[in-house]
Amino acid sequence: VFPAQMAEGGFAYFRSSDVTLQVKLLVQQLHGSVPAMCASHPPLSYAAWLAGACGVAPHDLHISAQLLVHGMPLGQPERTYSAAGSKLRWNEWLSFTAKYCDLSADAALRISVYGTAGPREPVLIGTATAKLFDAASRLREGELQLALRLVPRFASGDGNSDPAGEEAGE
Repeated sequence: VFPAQMAEGGFAYFRSSDVTLQVKLLVQQLHGSVPAMCASHPPLSYAAWLAGACGVAPHDLHISAQLLVHGMPLGQPERTYSAAGSKLRWNEWLSFTAKYCDLSADAALRISVYGTAGPREPVLIGTATAKLFDAASRLREGELQLALRLVPRFASGDGNSDPAGEEAGE
């Protein structure tokens, strides 16, 4: 059920099965902080730390976004590469072939961050998952900040599996 603004200031609701708009996602940026960044001399940027810890170049990072319904993939994943520079910014819309009316209340979006270790050698760096609907089955709107769960070998930058606090903004 999606809210629609009414003229008198209240809300009217209509069924999600009536919404035939394509599912879209704006991927903005990846940022975070880990103790290893501050401990180095001179201090590292997040892009420099991530590239060093994972053995990839910042410009090789890309995001894969997959819609999930009942825990299973729906359609093909969409991908985007980061813009040139070391800020890890994407600012790109990803459009999926699915429409909101195709989704169930348990629909989610799995975001995976990859780098490359060489030609045709993708390296999974971490993942994050966001539910598309809240507990009342209403579409979540606005900006989300998701905790990126790093692959254990990258979590501390030295091969240990300590958790880190990275975030992927969408």
